[in-house]
Amino acid sequence: MSGARSKMVSVAFVLTVMTVMSVLAPTTVGLGDAEASAADGVSSPMNVTEYLYRDFAEVVEVLEETAAAHPGIARLVDIGDGWEKTQGIADRDILAMRITDNPDIEEGEPDVLFMARQHANEPTPTEIALQLIENLTDLYGSDTRISWLVDNRDIWIIPVVNPDGMDYFTDTGENWRKNRHLNYDGSYGVDLNRNYAGSENGDPLGEWSVGASLVPSDVDYCGEYAFSEPETQAVRDLALDQRFEVAIDFHMSGDVICWPWGYTTNATPDDDDFTRIGSELSKLNGYLAAQSYVTGLLAGDSVDWLYGGGGAYSFLFEVGGWLDYFHPDDQYGIVQEQIAENIPPALLLAEIAGDRSELRFDIDHHPLDDSSYSETGFEVSARITAERDVDQGAQLLRYRVDGGDWTELTMTPANAMGVYTAIIPSAAAGSVIDYYIVAHDNGGVELMSPMYAPYEVHSFQVLSTG
Repeated sequence: MSGARSKMVSVAFVLTVMTVMSVLAPTTVGLGDAEASAADGVSSPMNVTEYLYRDFAEVVEVLEETAAAHPGIARLVDIGDGWEKTQGIADRDILAMRITDNPDIEEGEPDVLFMARQHANEPTPTEIALQLIENLTDLYGSDTRISWLVDNRDIWIIPVVNPDGMDYFTDTGENWRKNRHLNYDGSYGVDLNRNYAGSENGDPLGEWSVGASLVPSDVDYCGEYAFSEPETQAVRDLALDQRFEVAIDFHMSGDVICWPWGYTTNATPDDDDFTRIGSELSKLNGYLAAQSYVTGLLAGDSVDWLYGGGGAYSFLFEVGGWLDYFHPDDQYGIVQEQIAENIPPALLLAEIAGDRSELRFDIDHHPLDDSSYSETGFEVSARITAERDVDQGAQLLRYRVDGGDWTELTMTPANAMGVYTAIIPSAAAGSVIDYYIVAHDNGGVELMSPMYAPYEVHSFQVLSTG
């Protein structure tokens, strides 16, 4: 199914916090409360229990188990190798979970990317990515909004872009940021988030390596050339293949949502869209929303390249406050809050992928009440208006009787005011008829009434004439 944008920002659903290393019982958090409090800049209260960050092997185990448990909507895709695997030193792959209703088929749905852990010493983003995967798979079929998103989006989630660095950080306890590339001077590591090919907009200040170090031993070493690293090559190739509409790269820390450009204070041509969307997202987690340069001018990062080179509306989420970076085992509640506050904006951005400009598009429909039996059937009408104008031949009504198969009707223009009608055929007294409207504008955007149809439907019963 193709998908539409949603105008509904706050939709309550359940977040089931994943058991970590099978030590703890899961904790359930109502994200309706979390959204409301985050919108005011306040995190929802959480119980404090022990928290242990997973290592890479445990992440792989979670991903493999999830894919096996949800074969109809999830595929685990190997998109590339860690540097050590390319050298025969280790065997770590860069894994992406693809979540959509037909994961083996390209349906032309809006593509969405979430990724995390480019920097080895930033563990919470991996947990956010894993929680997104759990929500989208475990709640499919039971949660209206989640089910609609899975059916109408092609969602790719990379929990660990830097598997070698992650394991080194986990195993040694060293505050390690880079990958594990053995450099020509004997030092180790490239900062993956300085290794992308810059803004690709022709501005010399936006080219790879500007604002980063060319000294291999430095923490922000950008590599020998743009996309020199197999890890960034994997992200690049996936982005060029999928052509993501929107993307989030989760990092730590700063409590900020950023968008391109990061190499200059000049705005992108799409800054109005970025600013509007960034503001919408920030209302859900309370983060500062700003252009990326506020975190420091630099080039070669993923967010500038995903936009300039990959065409995505890309956002950087810096998770946690400046003094809220690492968490000992007894501060699970802090990590849990950071997970919970970032799920709602991620899901909202997935909805916005259907129409990044969020132009006005409305279906004004009064649902049918229970109706007496009629030999001529039941007329459904709706006023459909769109800023890009309505695709007059593509307005549809889908209905079913007593839970049977869906039947599709074309709605026809009834007048010059944008009203469209269709007739649901006669059904026997006592029948229950479910229906929903599918509208299309001239920009290829699809909108439904109810919004999350067919998981939400309009319904009425056919009454006896006597």
